[in-house]
Amino acid sequence: MSSNRVNKALWYLDGIRNGQELGALLGYQFERGLHDNGLDQYIFDFRGDFPLGVGALVPNTRLSTETIQANNVVDGYKMIKQWRLSLKDPYPSFISFSLMNNDNDVNDTDPVKAQILLLEDALDAISDLVISEGVFQLAKGNYVRSAAVQKAFNESKPIPELEIVQTPRTGTPLTHRTGILLEASNNALPAAWLNMPITPRAQTEPILNRWLAEQMGNPANIVCGVRYELRSDLNSEIISSVSLLDLHLNPIDILFFFCPLLRLGVRTQ
Repeated sequence: MSSNRVNKALWYLDGIRNGQELGALLGYQFERGLHDNGLDQYIFDFRGDFPLGVGALVPNTRLSTETIQANNVVDGYKMIKQWRLSLKDPYPSFISFSLMNNDNDVNDTDPVKAQILLLEDALDAISDLVISEGVFQLAKGNYVRSAAVQKAFNESKPIPELEIVQTPRTGTPLTHRTGILLEASNNALPAAWLNMPITPRAQTEPILNRWLAEQMGNPANIVCGVRYELRSDLNSEIISSVSLLDLHLNPIDILFFFCPLLRLGVRTQ
């Protein structure tokens, strides 16, 4: 296995250990792929065709939000299984149904299939890594651990730390750790952020919020373009610009918003 496939598989396994379903993690990547390719209009169709298991959530106020399973994402595992059953069709029905709704462009079928193939490759990488770990443990004579890894994977349960990916090292180990020292005595935001309303996250971590503001600079200088059409007049295209200052978000909110994996406690690559 290549290092890229190993890292991809480890990302998913880390997510499972943090309480997420494999189907949800695959769904996150699938929806992100659709978004990056300008295919957002199909996300809700696929969520309707392949919803995450109803009843999977058990309300528990003692759980943190990072460990509560998602219920508003495509079940990627269910979708891949249906995809494999439909390979005999040039355009599987579950794909064409979503794409043909609302007079959507049939030319989008191939880009959507490309995203599904990426998920299938990720699932294959996970399977290959789990099988490799099982064989590795058998070669060491550790039959119990080999069986435990296979059983956990088959039952979609958290898999123990894999030993096969731990490179044997010789010599004297040397570990370097880095950290950021934040000035606790100064919580005031830079002048460019002073008019921003204080949000709950900013109140919880004012020191980190100030440090992030210093790294981001002036929010008025960070701008993106927005283009949209009015439902009342589809021929009128409106183009405008939006800055971070217009969003009325604190730096820590922006970090949390653009890094959804932080909410899941999943290790990023």
